[in-house]
Amino acid sequence: MISVRHAPGPDGQPVEVVERKGLGHPDTLADALAERMSVAYSRCCQERFGAVLHHNLDKLYLRGGHCQTGLGSFEMTAPVTLTIGGRVSTSFGGQPVGHRELFEDVARGYLSAVLPRFDHARWLRVEHATTDRSRFPAWFHPLSLDDLPELANPAASDTAVVTAWWPETRAERVTLALERHLNQEGAGPRYPELGQDIKVMAIRREEHLDITVNVAVHPLAATDTSTYDAIISNLHGELDQLAGRVLDGTMDHRLSLNTGDSNPYRGKRCYLLGSGSCLEFGEEGFVGRGNTPAGYIPLHRPKSAEAAFGKNPAYHSGKVYAIYAGQIARLIFETTGAPATVTIASRHSDPLRQPSFVDVAVHGDADPQAVREIAGTSLATADHLSLALNGWLMPR
Repeated sequence: MISVRHAPGPDGQPVEVVERKGLGHPDTLADALAERMSVAYSRCCQERFGAVLHHNLDKLYLRGGHCQTGLGSFEMTAPVTLTIGGRVSTSFGGQPVGHRELFEDVARGYLSAVLPRFDHARWLRVEHATTDRSRFPAWFHPLSLDDLPELANPAASDTAVVTAWWPETRAERVTLALERHLNQEGAGPRYPELGQDIKVMAIRREEHLDITVNVAVHPLAATDTSTYDAIISNLHGELDQLAGRVLDGTMDHRLSLNTGDSNPYRGKRCYLLGSGSCLEFGEEGFVGRGNTPAGYIPLHRPKSAEAAFGKNPAYHSGKVYAIYAGQIARLIFETTGAPATVTIASRHSDPLRQPSFVDVAVHGDADPQAVREIAGTSLATADHLSLALNGWLMPR
């Protein structure tokens, strides 16, 4: 069933709040590692066995380490622990799948790229906590492709509800642009003296946008408070200009940077990170606690409770429907010019391409029948596995 209705979008509401946890935030790191491990494992299985084997890696956990930090000084005193949880097929046709080394290579490679000052060789400890247990003996030990029922009859793995939308609002675009400018969408930090654990929050009231950004400075780049203050002052001007360019005169804004520097508690005066992430002083990261697949947390949009990152891309409804919903919303906008929010609900074992309920909220003028046809065609034809393995949901 595909339901189409007209409804106001978030950009037209009097209040809108959007948050972005940057690439160095522990929760974002957990999401990114889980998704990258799933993609690498899926590709490995396809190459070796001809199909993606059963797995779900959405139980990944990062436990913070410890450090001693001050202006001009940094020492890591306890490592970060990466606990890789979930379930994974460990054999196919009696052949072992060497997943542990694969997962560790993925983790260390990604951390090297996104946190270049994080010495993963010394500061990262890896624990493997995945299992291959199931009440179905062949589920994680398939003897042949016949033990992968989704190949012949793709069905939803669970009862799930997901939502996606397109395009982004002005507040969403600014929130993304500010963090992505500094972290260059995962290509590495723009400025080596800054940390990657960046937080952005935008609050729109009517046509005014208040933006708060928190950005860490490397302690060895700030030997005293005046040096620290100069770095923050220069960065404030750059980010303020960027926000203005993204908004392009559509609303006025005010940008605040590192408001925590006014905290009276000793040691809180400066936001300093030697590794680039708050993992260095005990913060923790879990899959599903950070950004949505859109890359931010929109407080006034509908939000799925599903953690899509790390789930099986072949048939897990909480992941597949995130891809379908995103594809449908984009196609509606590209075809009709109307923004849309798409919600998809599945029941356990529904045919994967025939979810029990699809709701399309159109935020503009569009013919309902045309919208239904777009949604139906996308559900019937979208190659969700290819999209997932090519990074559709990859945090960046």
